[in-house]
This record gives sequence, structure tokens and C-alpha cells, in this order.
Amino acid sequence: MEEKLTTLRKTLSNKEKLIRKKLHIVTTLTMEGLASHEIKVHLELAESAFTTYANAHDELSLLVEDSEVELMIDALEEVSRTFIKIKGILQSTLDLRQTTHEPQNENALSEQGQQSIRLPPMNLPTFTGKLEDWYAFHDQFSSVIHVNKYIDNTRKMHYLKSCLSGEAANVIASLSSTGNNYLEAWSLLTNRYDNERLVLQVHLQHLFNQPHIQSEAVSSLKALVDTTNKHLRALKVLKQPTESWDTIIIYLISSRLPSELRKAWEIESSAYESPSWLQMCTFMEKRIHVLDLLQLQSSSTPRSKLTNKCNSRATTHAVTAAQGNKQPCNICSQHHIIYQCNLFMKSTASERHALAKKAKLCINCLRASHSSSQCSSDKTCKECGGKHHTLLHFGDSKGENNTSEVPTLTLKTQPSTSSGIDTVAVNHGALREKSTVILSTAVVRVYGPSGRSELCRALIDTASESHFITKALASRLGLKTLHQPMIIDGVSNASTTTSQVSTFNISPRTNGKQMTLTALVSPKITVDLPTAAVDVSQWTHLEQVELADPTFHVPNKIDLLISAEYSLDIMLDGKIQGPKGTPSLHNSIFGWIVCGKLSKPHNELSMFKSVTCCTTTVESLVNRFWELEEVPRLTCMSKEDQQCEKHFVETFTRDSSGRYTVRLPFVKEPPLVNNSYQLAVQRLKKVERSLQTKPALHQLYKDFMSDYVTAHHMTLVESTSPSPIIFIPHHQVLNPSSTTTKLRVVFDGSCTMDTGNSLNELLHKGQKLQKEVIDILIRFRLPRYVITADIRQMFRQILVHPDDRVYQGIVWRPNESSPIRSYTLNTVTYGLITSPYHALRVLKQLAYDEQGTHPEAAAVLQRDFYVDEVMTGRDDITATIKLHQELLHLLARGGFELRKWATNCEAVLTHIPTALRATQLTLIDHMDPSIKILGISWNAQRDTFSFHVESSKVGETCTKRSLLSEIARIFDPCGWLSPLVIVAKIIMQHLWKNKLDWDDPLPDTLIKWWSDHRSSYGALRFFELPRHCNDEHTQVTTYSLHGYSDSSEQAYAAALYLVSVFPDGKSSSHLVLSKTRVAPLKTQSIPRLELCGATLLASLTKHLLEALSTINIESVNLWTDSTITLQWIQSDPHRWTTFVSNRVSQIQTWCPSAVWRHVPSQDNPADLASRGLSGDQLITNALWWHGPQWLLPPNPWPQSTFECEDPNQTLQEERKPQVTTHVTTEADAFNSNLLAKYSDLSKLLHVTCYILRFYHNCQKPVALRLTGLPTVCEWRSANLKWIRLVQQECFPLDLHQLRLGLPVKSSSTLVSLNPFLDIAGVLRVGGRLTQSSLPYDMRHPVLLPKAHLYTTMVVRSIHLLHQHAGLNVTMSLVRQKYWVVHGRSIIRKVLHDCVKCYRFRQVKTHQLMADLPAFRVNYAPVFSHCGVDFAGPFSTKPSVGRSRIVYKTYLALFICLTTKAVHLEISTFLSQHPPIDSPGGIESRNCSSPSGNNGRKIIWLHYSNGINGPLGPNLQVHDLVLLKKENMAPTQWPLARILEVHPNPADHFVRVVTLKTKDSVLKRPINKLIRLPIEH
Repeated sequence: MEEKLTTLRKTLSNKEKLIRKKLHIVTTLTMEGLASHEIKVHLELAESAFTTYANAHDELSLLVEDSEVELMIDALEEVSRTFIKIKGILQSTLDLRQTTHEPQNENALSEQGQQSIRLPPMNLPTFTGKLEDWYAFHDQFSSVIHVNKYIDNTRKMHYLKSCLSGEAANVIASLSSTGNNYLEAWSLLTNRYDNERLVLQVHLQHLFNQPHIQSEAVSSLKALVDTTNKHLRALKVLKQPTESWDTIIIYLISSRLPSELRKAWEIESSAYESPSWLQMCTFMEKRIHVLDLLQLQSSSTPRSKLTNKCNSRATTHAVTAAQGNKQPCNICSQHHIIYQCNLFMKSTASERHALAKKAKLCINCLRASHSSSQCSSDKTCKECGGKHHTLLHFGDSKGENNTSEVPTLTLKTQPSTSSGIDTVAVNHGALREKSTVILSTAVVRVYGPSGRSELCRALIDTASESHFITKALASRLGLKTLHQPMIIDGVSNASTTTSQVSTFNISPRTNGKQMTLTALVSPKITVDLPTAAVDVSQWTHLEQVELADPTFHVPNKIDLLISAEYSLDIMLDGKIQGPKGTPSLHNSIFGWIVCGKLSKPHNELSMFKSVTCCTTTVESLVNRFWELEEVPRLTCMSKEDQQCEKHFVETFTRDSSGRYTVRLPFVKEPPLVNNSYQLAVQRLKKVERSLQTKPALHQLYKDFMSDYVTAHHMTLVESTSPSPIIFIPHHQVLNPSSTTTKLRVVFDGSCTMDTGNSLNELLHKGQKLQKEVIDILIRFRLPRYVITADIRQMFRQILVHPDDRVYQGIVWRPNESSPIRSYTLNTVTYGLITSPYHALRVLKQLAYDEQGTHPEAAAVLQRDFYVDEVMTGRDDITATIKLHQELLHLLARGGFELRKWATNCEAVLTHIPTALRATQLTLIDHMDPSIKILGISWNAQRDTFSFHVESSKVGETCTKRSLLSEIARIFDPCGWLSPLVIVAKIIMQHLWKNKLDWDDPLPDTLIKWWSDHRSSYGALRFFELPRHCNDEHTQVTTYSLHGYSDSSEQAYAAALYLVSVFPDGKSSSHLVLSKTRVAPLKTQSIPRLELCGATLLASLTKHLLEALSTINIESVNLWTDSTITLQWIQSDPHRWTTFVSNRVSQIQTWCPSAVWRHVPSQDNPADLASRGLSGDQLITNALWWHGPQWLLPPNPWPQSTFECEDPNQTLQEERKPQVTTHVTTEADAFNSNLLAKYSDLSKLLHVTCYILRFYHNCQKPVALRLTGLPTVCEWRSANLKWIRLVQQECFPLDLHQLRLGLPVKSSSTLVSLNPFLDIAGVLRVGGRLTQSSLPYDMRHPVLLPKAHLYTTMVVRSIHLLHQHAGLNVTMSLVRQKYWVVHGRSIIRKVLHDCVKCYRFRQVKTHQLMADLPAFRVNYAPVFSHCGVDFAGPFSTKPSVGRSRIVYKTYLALFICLTTKAVHLEISTFLSQHPPIDSPGGIESRNCSSPSGNNGRKIIWLHYSNGINGPLGPNLQVHDLVLLKKENMAPTQWPLARILEVHPNPADHFVRVVTLKTKDSVLKRPINKLIRLPIEH
């Protein structure tokens, strides 16, 4: 084996060297010096070497490890590229020589023939520079001029120049017309235009971008056919397999045809099994011939009949009148022209349109001789210019009621936006003062995938492009949905989004043909229709007709919207006009639809008809809110990020001015042919429509685009230049608060093309490079003097490589009267997913490149920039001014400009030009001088932060959606408002606990809670937080960091304070960072929550120390008021349970040098954040903003000695030693119960193999006996043995019939399966798949009974073999070999009994909460019932005398169990009944039943009453359960057996059980247990 591997590796190495050597020879040799046969030999040698290499590679890849195969594949790819280069050079040389010799022979023949035949002069081709014409020009010019040896180079040069024009002529314009320049000129042209890939792209683009033909005009059809054939021939020349493109070409061309011609083609093509493009082309040529003939006949009319315009008009009218006497009206059958028809002229426009359609009249000229698509009249509607008659114009000017017409809903791919939208509505309808409208509704039947159907009300909308279905109906029917983001546009350009699409069938509610709909899934389609009940008692025309919606007059919900795709197809002939002022009836496949206006509104209700599609992005707001609340963590570069970084480093360049140029990092090759241009044009027109009524915004939009052109950030694509490959739509984004750019145009790189991908999906996103907001703000608080600024148009100062600008095409025109022009964007573009990475990576590169000349500014650029905004400073004015100047120079070196400067120092401000300032310091008092920095207002004059508070947007009807939306908008990155925000978090958690739907009203208690809390936010309007943490000192002696953690039952929190000591002996303490977390829904003990708070504090401390690495922090002190937590932290983590161990290990790793101390609860500021404060309480709380007073020296710190407050809790978290016990039993002998002894099929068959082998060996001599491991044949025999036994046991009558050659009886359960016996005597399924190529077991699976242990083992083995597959997958796998009668139920049972699957289902056990004790819910005197606990010991000595004796004393804590009142006593003994040292103590309060915390009665009561959950069944003794542990995966949860249950005497419900695991006996609540489906 090793020898073979060595041989193969040596072969690969030798052949690789040979191929590389061959490439060197080919590239260095002069091809002109080699004969053609020598070139062929070189080519054959290279091919032979590569073939040997490839064979050796294939053979070696089968013998080595997978890791080595990856390296071999890379090597093969490299060798393949080398071989391709060799073959390309040699083959092209041979091809060139072949094409060179052939024309020479033709020239010789032509020279000989010139003496006898004089031909007309040949016109040479002309080439203008269009790529699609290059190869035609190249071939013709080469054959006639270039390779003609009888023409010298001087004449060739003249011929060449005479054949060129436009851009092509400019290529060689600088060369003089001499023979010496000819070869150079030909080479220049070849290098410029001989780009096969680009030519191929141009032909495909022309082929796929052919216009749609609106009418069946001869010229348009000829152009379509000729253009298609032209480009197909060109593509075939380029060696494209066009002969296999018939299906694509037919679909492409048929989609461009007018509807009548397309219908004719569909009829024609139905005769072909698989129509080809040649057949379609023949069909269109015949059509063109017919139209040519008709046009010729039409043009042959004598011109003498058309004397003048007036006479022609009079003659026409006369002829029409004369004919009218003979031909009846197409509308009413009376003898008059249509314009004299009372029925037609007195109808409304919509009714006239219906009458014309019914009479099959042309809607353009109202004649019956042709259809509208064949109308040759050039007249259009006088109202709108459309291709229809003016009498058929739908408009208010004609008195037409359009309120039932719904604006078109257009769909497009959802763009990426930077801001979420709460709720957007698409409203349809209008407000009418004197009339109301009944919209078209019908009751239809909707079918689900499983055959289930449901009746629902549908709105029939002729002006919608898409169908809609409510999410509730889709859920009830179990419809499958696909994720497909969409934007829905409607009235006033309002838009909304949806992300789900579903396909289903509908039919009339009685019977009829089903129709397939693909609909968008929306939470709500419209309001209940009609908006008010309608009295129809007097509507006689409703009698004796079957209505499509019998309850159309009663307000009810709409679950389905049928769009224009089917709205006209479902209509039938027939209309019933009702009494005046009532709607009419229109016949349809669903019945008679009631639709139309009423004379007056009913019930005086609002007449606003609305079809609203509601959506929300509250989820994104909530996600962003929680992400902001997370402690920032360092992220490693992914493999994709590394590829993006490598691409940047290898491709970025810098020009002479210092500006950077980058390349787009594509994940995969962008499509050369797509519909991005059409999408961009549609979106441009949509933007123009939306801005028609907003001239101010429209002007801002034009100014923005004009600035793009003026700054050369986008370039017009000339007609002679290649068109961009990908076009990007664009739209406006408003920012009214901006002081510079109120409107910004954003380019939608997320727009999905017809290829299924958007440009953003084709690009790398790049690593996240922006600094954390928290770090920037914290560092901003340290310097005495600070400056802020941002980079002007940062993205637009970075150039994109010219080769990549073809992927950044846009369309634009300044007004609708101008033509739409194409442009390319030259710079990094807003809206592309890779743009933020490019911008920040360029700034990082700039800092690296210029750090030698601008060291301080380079450090600031890498540390204190957040995207394009800088926040930095110094403690000295001169240093601040110097830093300002250095930043200006550094950014200018890269082509960037800093603007909007602000500072808290007037001396620094004087060095900043007025035009570049963000604000002045000399402001009028009533003006707001605040500047927004990173979303927080900073008053540069007072050097303070302030918080902007908006009024509440939650109305009277408060829902889960509206409340979450408002909470998620809270922006507090540094946690300065944590005591306020934590209350909102707790309320948010209660929203999820209540399990409310998004739009359900909230309970009154929750609304009041939120309203009271939200109203306190107003106090923040008048609060300002000092920015500078050093109280305006410029020098600091020492820094120290103090952190605090605490928890309550609802939340836990951490807060960090920076203490500064100054040279003058003064000091200050300021809150710098805080974070909070709500307690998990699963109840945890207080010590565990305290540990979570300490973990959060350690994480915050680690991050803050990294952010403040530029200053020297002498000491880090972390404080908590939990002594249990302190004991855990100061011990070895391996001593504790996993929950405690993991967190202690993290704390010790993150803060190895920190000192943990104990703090009294009343001095712990984190206690405020864990319990919450109102706004007015927060702004005046000095403990929160500055920490305890004793933080500032020389105040002494609290004594840090402590004793564990609850040793039992500490011991409970101590890890117990594990003991494993193994029990073995001897196997029984083989008997009839063998099947019951094994639960695993593999083991059963293994034992059976040895039993059958023993039986075989007993009958055979020693030489023929079987030995060793069982073979595959033995395994199959064992399996067949059990199959026959099982079938004999369960299907004896069927086997008897089949063995007699008779069919099974009709009463048999197997009769429908057509069973038969195979040659092995096994019962199998019959069927009609005998001729199939499927395996025999799949064609005729083995029959197995449902209720048999062997069947269960078979199903279980397949389920386990395929990694615990689900129900349908397991059934499919079983049926590949077996057919289990009623197999679904047995498979479902096996999956239900699978313990591993059951672990992941996690069906918890719950029970109803028990009643509270009587003394907890009834009035009683204070301290009638109380609990007692002790604290201490404390060292004391007598206050009288000079005794040095120190006594131990304890603090006795008495708590009233009724009122929660607290009584404190001093005790000198620690016992269950301590003596009370002071008179008038607890005994004087008539305490009747004090109990200590060691009392088992109190402990049991607390343990059993703390379980809360829905009512569930009682567990029983011996039940097997899983013991759930939060810090372990479900697969590792221990098994346990219930030993004893403890029902509550009051309600007999079991809430606590005693159970036994493999190593201990525990008592646990049932909500920690999961009962296994295993019989005991």
C-alpha cells in the first residue's frame, strides 16, 4: 500500500514539473520558427502529460485522507490552469495558420477569374465601435484585406481607416497612415474589441432586453424576429449551445408578443410535443406575410375617394347613416348608430365599457369589425390620452364614481432600510359626503394542503396586482408559506411590507372548477365590510337570485382578496339593475355579486372605505433594544470576513492626491443578464409620482443628484460606452434634524433581480469595524477640553475602481419631460452592504499609512471615531488646538473633510472657521444649543448631557405591539438611566407572560402601570448630566474603579463608578457605566440571581478596563451585598455545581486583579437599578449618580469581614461525588420468547445468526462448518427467518390461500395490496411497478403487521440509523423495504417512546398553585405570626467600666408574616428560643408563634407553595422522569425514579416528589421534572 502511494505521488510530481516546463518552453519559443507539425507534437505531449496526471490524481484521492484530498484538489486546479494556457497558445497558433492559408487560395482563384469575369466593386464593412458588430467586421475585413498577401500594409492601413468611424476610429486616430503602423493599428483594435466575454454579454443583453410589442404591427414583428435571429447566430459563432435554448427563447419571445398573437401561438404550439424556435419563427413569418398582404390591400384604395378632410368626414357620416338603416345597433339591436343609442349613451363609463366588451366592439373606435389590438385608428382618449374611446374613460369629470376602484398594488423586492416602520397602511377608497359604496364580496371555499377546506369572505379587487390572504386563515388551513420579502404600495405612495407567500386553491362554495392562487400573507386585509349595516328589505331585485355573498349587507371580516388576475375571469354575462339608489347585481361563477353605490349613507356612519394591509417591524426594534442592552463583546473574523480583508489589502490603491480606490468584494460572479434596468426605471417613476405633490422635497432630491454629478461622483453613460451590468434603484430618506443634509438619496442594493439575487447578496459584508458607542462616550467624558466633528460625505470620498462601476449603474432624470439617462456611480455607495466596511477600512488604512507624520491624530482616528463622527479631547487647550489641526491635515491627506466642529472651549473655537462650526457658544437664552452626538444631546456651552423625552405615542387602545414599539425606542447605551429603564424591561417581560397577541388590548392593570411609569419620564427634561468626570480638573493623581452588583426577584444589575483623586486633595466619583437584566422566567434562588449580577459586573468591568486602557487605574474594587456570592467567588470553581462553577470561573478569569468586598444593602447603588425608580426619584438620587459617600477619601470603607448568611444554600450548590454501578445478567437460551428478550434489531439478528450457524454446523462436517464473524448472507438469512415467522403468526389465512395458488379473501386486510409470495416464501406487496427500474424491495416491499414487536424493532432501528428522523422521513425510509399495515400509527408510537427525542420535546409537568396559609390572607394583629432569623455574630463589650472582655452578640430579626413589619432585637445566645436582652422586646408584642428559618415546617411550606403553573396530572410512584438542569444540554439530564409523592392535604395535588437518581435521593418540585413515556 505504501509503495503504491509513493509511486502515485512521484507520478504527480513528475508530470506537474513536465507541464510547468512545457509552459515555459511554449511562452519563450517564437511560434513563427516552428512548423505546424512541431506545434502539434508539443500539444500532444502536453495532453498526454495532463491525462497521466489526472488519472494518477483520481487514483490517489481514493487512498488518502479527506484532509489531503482538499490540498490535492487545489493542486489539480493549478495544474489545470497551466495546461489550459499551454493548449490555448498552441491551438490558437494552429487555428491562425489554418485561417491564414485558406483565404490566400481564394485570392489566387479570384486573381485567375478576374481576367474572364468583371464583378461589381465590393463594399468594405464599416465598424463604429459597437461590440455586437466586431466579429462580423473582423471576419469580413480579415478575409478580404488583412490576410491578402497581394495588398501591401500601406494600402491595408488606408482601407482600415476608411472602414472605421466613431469610437473605433478614435482608437487608431493617433497613428499615421503608413505601412509600418498597420500591424500596430490592427493589434490595438483587436486588444480593444476582441473580448469574447464582453461581446457575449452584449448579445445576451440585446436579446433579453427586446421591447414588448403592444399591437400586432408588421414592423415590430419583423424587428423582433430579425433581432432574435441576429443575436442567436452571433452567439452560435461564439460557440454557445444555442441549439438547446429553444425553451428559453420561446418563453422570452412569447412574453414580448401582444396578447392576441400569443394566444394564436399557444394554439399553434399545442400540436407540437416540444416546440422549437424554428417552428415559432416559421409561425411568426407566416403571420408577417399575412399582415403584409392585408396592409398592401389597405394601401391600394384609390386616393380619389379621399378628396379632402371635410368631404371625407361628411361622406363617412353619410355612409354610416345609410348602413345604419340596414344593420342593427350592436348594443340594443335597433336601427341607429351607436352614438344615437340611448341605452349606451345614458350608461356610466364603466357600464359602457361592459356593454362594448359584451358586444365585442373595439374599445378604441367602437366598431365590431376588429379587436382593439388590431385597430388602425390613431385616435386616443381626449381625457387621458389612453388607447380607448373617450366615452369609455373612467374619471370624475364624467360624473363617474371611482370610490370602489382600488389603487394598484405594485410589488417589488424589499429594500434594506436603516430605520424600522411600526405600522404602515395601504388605504383604498375615498370619503363621500352623500353616497356610500358596496364593494364586491363573495363567499368562496379555500382548500388547504391536507384536503381541509373552509368558507371565507373574499373581496374581489380589479385594481390589485396581487392576491392576499389573512395569516389567521392560512394558519387554520395549515398552508405552507415561503419567505419572500415584498413591499406593497398603495394610496399616496404609502407602502407596507410582507414576508410570506402561500399557494392554495379556491372554488365556489357549492361546486365548480378550482383556481390556484399565490397570495401574500398579511395580518389583516381590510376593516370589516361594509363599515355599517345596510337595510336591504326594500331591494326587490335581490329576490330569487343566488347571491355570491348572502350576508354582503352585514359587517364582517375579509379573509381573502382576489386580484385582477382572476377578477375578470370569474365574471359572467348578466347584470340586474336595481331600483334607483341601490347597487346592481353582476353575475359571476360565485353567484350574483352586489356592487355599486347607494344614494345615502346608512346609520350616519363614516363613509370611508379602507382596504388596509398592516404590518410591523416591532421585532426589529425589540431586537435592537436588547442588543443595545448587551455588554459589547469582541468578535473574531469569520472566514468570509478574512476573505473580504484579503481582497481589500490586495486590491486597494491610492492616487497621487491621496484618495483611496477600492474594489467590490464579490462572493460570486454577478449575472451579466438581468432585469435590474427595468426595476430601476419603475422605481424612479414611483419616486417621481411620490414627489409630484411635494415640490420642496423634489427640489432637494434634484439638488442632491445634481451635487453628485457636479462632484463627479457619478458619470453619464454615453451611447458609445458599455451599458452598466447592474442598475440600483434609489429613493429618498428624510432627516429633518440634520443641520446639513435634510434629504439623502439612498441606493437600494437589496433590490432582488430576476436572477433571484440582489447586489447585496452577491457582495461580502465585511467585518464590523465601528467602535462601540459605549467606549466612545466613556472616553469622551475624561478630557477637560473636547472637540467633536464629522466627515463630510465620507462614503463619497472613496472611489470605486472603474472596472467595478458597471455594477453601480443608476437611472435619473431631473423632470418627467426629460429622457431617462443611465449613470454609473464612481464612489462607495449608500445602500450597499459592503460600503460601511469600505469606509471604515479606508480610515484604518489612512491611520496606518500616515501614523509616522501624524501620530496623535492617527491614534484618535483608530480609537475615537464612530463611523464618520469623532469625539475626542485633551486636558490642555494648546494640545487640543494642536490635535484639531492635526486631525484636519490627516483627513485631508486621504481626501476627507471634517466639518460641524463643536467644542466646550472658546479658545479652541476661535481656531475653527465659522462655516465649519456646528454651533456657536454665544447663543440667545431661549435657543437650544444642544448637539446630537451618537443619539445623546450634548450642550457644548454648559458641557452637559441631556435626554430628549418625546410624548407617549400609546393611545387609548394600548396593545402589545404599540407598547413594545415605544419601549424599544429607549436609547440608553451607557445605562445612565438603568433604574428607569429596568421598569420598562419588567413590563416588557409581563407582556410575554400574559401570552397576548400583537394587537390584543392590554389588561387595565398593565396599562396603568406603564402610564404611571411613563409619565415620570417628563422629569428628565430638566435634568443635565455633567460630561466631565473630573469636575473640571485638568490633572488627576490617581484613578480607581468601583463596581456594585445586586439582584431582586425581578431583575439584577451592575454599576461602575470612576473615582478620581486630584493634586489639591479633592476627589470625585461619577457613574460611568451600568447594565441591567430581568430575572429569567424560570424561578431562580436569590443567591443564584446575586451570582448572575456579579457575573454581569465582572463582564462590565472587563470591558471598561479595555476601553480605558489609556489611563492608569490603580485599583479595582467590586462590591456585592451577598455573602453567599462572595464565598462562591473566593473558592475553587470545581467545588460547586455547574451553574455556579461556570459563572465563578468566568468572574475569576475576567477580573483576576479585582478585589471583591461586601457592601451593606443600603449603600449599594445597584440595588436601585435592580428594583427601579421613577423619573423624579432618579434625577435627585445622589447614591445612583455618585455612589456611596464613603467612596471619596478620607472616608473609611465598610468593614469587609463577613460570614455566610445561609450555609445550607452554599452546601446545596456543592458538587456531589458520582458513583457508577454496573449490573450484568447471563443470557437465556434460545426459545420461543427470544424476540421479547431484545429491544435492538441488530442484536437480535446477531444472536439469530449464531443460532442458525450452530444449527448448520451440527449438520455439517468440520470442513464445511462456518466460523468467524457472521457474514452478510447470514444476516440476511436471519432477517428472512424472522420475517417468515412474523408473517406466519399474523397472516396465517392469507399465506394459506397464496400457497394454494388462490388470491386472498375479500375480507382480508391485505386484499387492496394484491399480496404475493416470492421465491423465499416471503409475503410482499403486489402493485403495478414490476417493469420499473427501482430496486426489488422498493417495487415489492415486505409486508409486516402493525402490532408486532418485530415491526417495532424494525422501525426503531431505521429511526436510530437515520439520526432520529421525524415521522414522515422515517415512514419514507421504512417503505423503501417494508410495508407496514397502518404503519403511521406504529411509527408515531416508536417516535413517541424514543427517550432521546422525548428529551428535546421537554414536556414539563405543572400543577396548580396551592392556597396561601390563613394568616397570610386574613387580618391579624401585628406580630401575631412571625418568623425569626439571626445575623452576626458582632463583637461587643460593656459600655460601663474599662472591661476588656469582648462578647459575641447576635441580631435577632423578627418579621410579621401578615404585615411584613420588622422587629430587631439583640441576643447574646444563638438558640431556637434566645433570651431577649432588652425590656419591651418582641414578647411585649404578643408574638404567638415565631418560627426560625431552620424550622422544617416553614421551609416545606415555602418549597411547596412556590410552584406555579397550569393544572396538570399527578405523578405516581415508580414513574421514570428526567430531572431538568438549566446548565446542561437535554441529552445530559439525569434519569430518576419517583420514590414518594407529597400531595397537598387541601387539594390532593402533587407538587413535590422524592426521587432517586443514580447517585442520590432528592426532593424536587414537579416543574423540574419531565415524565418519560416508559411503563414502570
